[in-house]
Amino acid sequence: MKFSKNKRLLLCIFLMLLGVSFCFFSTSSNPSKSWVKIPVFFTIPYEPLIHSEIENIPYSLLVDLGGSRSLYLKETNLKNLSLKKWTQETQLKDIKGNVYLSDQYQVPKVKIGPLEFQNVEVVEEKIEFSENNIIWNSIKNTNPNRKASKIDGSIGCPLFQNYCCLFDFPNSAIYLGKSFDKDISHKNFVKVPFTLEKYGVVLSVETDQGLHRFSLDTGAGFSVIRNSLIDKMHLKELGKGTNRWYFQTKKMTLDGYNFGQWEFALYPIAEEFDIDGSLGIDFFKEHAIYLDFSNRIAYIKKPEKWPIPELKRLKHCLTQYYFTLYSRI
Repeated sequence: MKFSKNKRLLLCIFLMLLGVSFCFFSTSSNPSKSWVKIPVFFTIPYEPLIHSEIENIPYSLLVDLGGSRSLYLKETNLKNLSLKKWTQETQLKDIKGNVYLSDQYQVPKVKIGPLEFQNVEVVEEKIEFSENNIIWNSIKNTNPNRKASKIDGSIGCPLFQNYCCLFDFPNSAIYLGKSFDKDISHKNFVKVPFTLEKYGVVLSVETDQGLHRFSLDTGAGFSVIRNSLIDKMHLKELGKGTNRWYFQTKKMTLDGYNFGQWEFALYPIAEEFDIDGSLGIDFFKEHAIYLDFSNRIAYIKKPEKWPIPELKRLKHCLTQYYFTLYSRI
């Protein structure tokens, strides 16, 4: 394949920023040794995966805080499990309002790192769900299953709720503990109350367009906002001719602390859903987030000093733009 001069330049910048990002110092808050560390590895563009094991079979699972069930597996992966027990047919609904019927099972044991979870609920993950929930799907001939093919399923929010969790994605790790770690609650974190709802973790976020209810969704490749909230005059396009529009707010305030400007892709959230958007993996890649589920408190790492946040955000946008151009069949 031959690339034009502009595309070659874009590719060079993209690869350079990938390397530059590894040169900055760590943002980890170093939780105590009593906590369990689970390594996280990322696909491009930025899907957080962890290794797991069921019936001695290894799986790569997407960490999806927006998932309402403990575990989702693709149909082909479910067929490999001999000890699963069918429990019922269940109804799933995506944030666009689409409804899916899936089989639900129970598996005796799921191993994630050194942890073992007993009698875990597993729901069949429909391919239609992945296809219908791509944030930007307007590019002709884009293959929606290309990146999803590396993923065997996903872990939803309920599997984390019995723990205090530190999602330290800037350092490719998740830490799980049974009690609050005082080392994490310090001046570098913003304390934000949240509610636990069917959408997962929901908190209040103020943008230039007012106060909103946003979920924390590590399964979203880009932060999103309800498209009906944004006028066309406030939109920008992620690359000329891509038809991938986003809204840039000059401020994003959580519990009185301004995290600065942020970009949100437009998304057709169904009116029946009482949220206005989600903070996606782009937010988690910049900010370590500690979730104290028992007290419904999130501790979010404050932004790093300029120009680190700007470089990280540029890298993420270039990654998305790169796949707009090259992720074709």
